[in-house]
Amino acid sequence: MLEHNGEIFNAYRYATTVDRSVTGVHICQELTDNSIQYDANEVWVIVDSFNNRIVTADTGTGIPEEIFCDNYHTFHNEPKDASGISMAGLGSKLFYKLSDTRITLTKHNGNAYYSIWRFTTQEEFANPTMDYFDGENIPESLQDHEDIVKQFFQCESNCTFTILPEIKTWGKYGTSSGRFYNTLQNHYAERYGHFLKSHPLNLVVSYVDSNDKREWHRIPTADIFNKVSYSSATNAAGNIEVRSWIVNPTLEQSKLSKCGINVYRNDVKALTTGFLNIGQRKKRGKTISIIKASPLDYKSIRQAVFFKSESDDDFVINHIKTQIEFGDEIEQLCATEFKKIVNQYETQRSVAHESKVTETIEESSDLTFAIEELADAVAWQSSGGQITINKASKVYDTIEAMSEDGIDLIKSILASIPSRQVNHLGKHLETNLGVTSVQ
Repeated sequence: MLEHNGEIFNAYRYATTVDRSVTGVHICQELTDNSIQYDANEVWVIVDSFNNRIVTADTGTGIPEEIFCDNYHTFHNEPKDASGISMAGLGSKLFYKLSDTRITLTKHNGNAYYSIWRFTTQEEFANPTMDYFDGENIPESLQDHEDIVKQFFQCESNCTFTILPEIKTWGKYGTSSGRFYNTLQNHYAERYGHFLKSHPLNLVVSYVDSNDKREWHRIPTADIFNKVSYSSATNAAGNIEVRSWIVNPTLEQSKLSKCGINVYRNDVKALTTGFLNIGQRKKRGKTISIIKASPLDYKSIRQAVFFKSESDDDFVINHIKTQIEFGDEIEQLCATEFKKIVNQYETQRSVAHESKVTETIEESSDLTFAIEELADAVAWQSSGGQITINKASKVYDTIEAMSEDGIDLIKSILASIPSRQVNHLGKHLETNLGVTSVQ
């Protein structure tokens, strides 16, 4: 018989209130973070609408018995794994939002044991059910999940399975398990895509609908820097890197990263926050530099901050990784690099605009110009590669009085703008500036 040895200090209230800012997707994310930290090379997350449960499974090292008894059912942050990806230290303990119960099956060094931890009452919370077991004698309390228990024992290696039964609600999606699954799938692609590029992990999410029909989706790798030129800068210690780059927002590649500062910890994406810029203000007659938030209107610009958990002291991170504050040095570095990339972006945009205007004039040099009396009240109009100037227009009188260079200039201007704008301008000039209108 296993015994729970962890210290519990008013944890029931903490556990049932701390997750007010935690979503159901965050809960699954924490379970997956645990699996990765326990060296799993296979991880599954199953959103099971048919049985109203969420199941996770991994082929990691399993949970050592001393941790299982002393820490796994408490809200300590110990032991802290400095090389891990988790920022919260609470991991799978944040399940109350989805279910009142967490079932854990784990195998470590040839021993299999399980626990059932309930929030139903404070008494059950303080005394989780824990024991060894084998595949021949499934405890009565696990009979409803016999299919998962059998799969657990079929796994020949060390592993950990968790079951969140009797889902109370699918987070903000209420009764829609399908929408929850789609959100989970998208969130995992964004959070773990870059990590998967350099780590040998098969990460799969699955959905079982209300008719027991199943689908599987493997989370793809995300090469966010594929065919992208980026600038790189590091802090003084050399352990935190800031990358800045420009994307074409119309291409699929740009969707792998969001507009803003994408923060990665141990190659796992934590969040995206707003750009930081260097501004100027006067104080008591002196001009000083300040760091200010920049609006997210640079849709083509991306920044990323990469750091390891050993650098946690340079950041302030809230308990569920949804908020982060940079230290002064990192904030200054991000702002400086943002200002540089904005200048680069503005230069590229200016060059591209000038090139586009030149190409338009050159491509449109074969336009033909004709002079006719048009039926509409316009100074000119464009159609079928021909710009027709209205001979009956008062605007035409002005054009005719110009020198040859002036007429060529008018033609170049008309040839450099889109046809619809040519027609709109022609009508606007005649109806608002012309003296007479065509009958």
